[in-house]
Parts: sequence; C-alpha cells; structure tokens
Amino acid sequence: MTTPHHWHEFGPAPANAPVVLLLHGFMGSGMDWAPVARILGPAYRCLCPDLPGHGAAASESENAGANMEETAAILVRGLDDLGVETCTLAGYSMGGRVALYLAVQYPERFTRLMLESASPGIADPEARLERRRQDEERALKLSRISQDGPDFREFLRAWYEQPLFGALRNRPALLEERIARRLHTNPRALAASLRGLGTGLQPSLWEQLSSVKIPVLLITGGEDSKFCAIAASMAALLPRVRHEVIQDCGHCAHEEDPERFAEIFRRFLQETDT
Repeated sequence: MTTPHHWHEFGPAPANAPVVLLLHGFMGSGMDWAPVARILGPAYRCLCPDLPGHGAAASESENAGANMEETAAILVRGLDDLGVETCTLAGYSMGGRVALYLAVQYPERFTRLMLESASPGIADPEARLERRRQDEERALKLSRISQDGPDFREFLRAWYEQPLFGALRNRPALLEERIARRLHTNPRALAASLRGLGTGLQPSLWEQLSSVKIPVLLITGGEDSKFCAIAASMAALLPRVRHEVIQDCGHCAHEEDPERFAEIFRRFLQETDT
C-alpha cells in the first residue's frame, strides 16, 4: 500500500514491520527525518508526513493554516488510509507539540511517544498572549516575503541566530545546508502555519501530562538549556518517562548527530516492544 500524498516513507521495511510516525519541526518537512529513518530501517516502517503549510503540502493553501485539532485529524486520517491502527509516535519541536496533542486526544492509537526538544505549550495566559503577538509579527513578515528574494534568506539566518540554535553555529556546514533546504519552502504557507500551529495558539497541555500512560522518551541536546529545563519539568509529571540528553548537540539533535539520536531512539523502541 502506498503512503498518502505528502507522506514520505523510508525503508526498506516489510509491510508488517512496527510503524513509527515522525513529525518534523517548523519550516521543515518529512524529509528531515530521512537520516534517522534510514538508520532505524528495515526493522521499523518510518512514516514522515509533511505537516500543513510545509514541504509539498504547502501547495494546498486551504490546509496551510490548519490548527492543532485540524492537523491531528489530518494525521489520523492518513494512518486510517494506511490501515495503521496503532504505532509509535515521535515529533521534533513543533512536530513534538503536535505529537503530544495526538497522544492526549487519541490515546488508543499510539503505543509509545518520543518528543525531541518539545513543549506542552505555555501555561501562563499572559506569556501565551505575548508569544502569540510574536508569532503574528513573524507571520506578517513571512507573508510579505518572496520565496526567491534575498529577504527570505535573511529571515532564515535571523531565525537560526536564536539562542536555542546556538549549537548550529559550531557546525557551519550543517547550518548552511539547513538554510538551503528551507529556501525551498513557501514563506506565505509558513506564515499560515504560524497562525495555526504557533506556540502562542497551542492549548497548554501541562495539566494533561499525567494522563499520558504510554512510555515516553524525551530527548534534548545538552547545549539547549531552555528545552533541557522544559523536559525536566515534563518528566516530573509524566507517569512513564525517561529523559535522555545528547551532549554537544542543540535544539535539533536528530540532524546534528543522527547516529547517536537513532541509537537512543532504537533502544527505547526495543525496550517498550518487549
């Protein structure tokens, strides 16, 4: 059976192999997971969709601004189309927020959960409102940018100058390669995505963490102090959780060191398969 439109599948893996659904971060695409997915295969069937407003899915303008509830429903329909009743769920950053929402809203569909550099949202209403204002400023800037103009490259470079991406500055080749990949995205679709899935719009899931009964693996990069602290706070509330820190990596450890990342993830999959 083929994957739904805008879903990437990396293998080879037999059709009856355990399924892992991997969700990418903001400005990314399902292709971002290719190095990790190929290391995990052929033991696992890795499904890596382009989220609304991203990758090939950016061309579908009616879905680009899908909110959390709508995005979750799109993903569940994709699993239904593939005949996947249950699977492992994983997500990075924005994709991690979506993954956690899925685990809370569709607990019967997922057997385990891996979150990389992810957050349950912002609990404080005033801080959430301020983040919504910041996301709208970025969305407005993106909506005015031409994809093939110099302003988009400048936006991307400024985005990766944020402190949480500091480790990328020590890997200039990876940083330039990441910017080059992002230049193929659609700025206006990204603006719509920010208005639908931005952190400021995400419902806070802190109070729902205790309801997540499946095994959870939290992965953060040692150079990303902000999300290491968030993961530690999450670990105190999740019933079945382990937090792994990958040293010498930052916010996007799965790209900075895919081999170490995949080995930690594989151990988690094997442990919870038994």
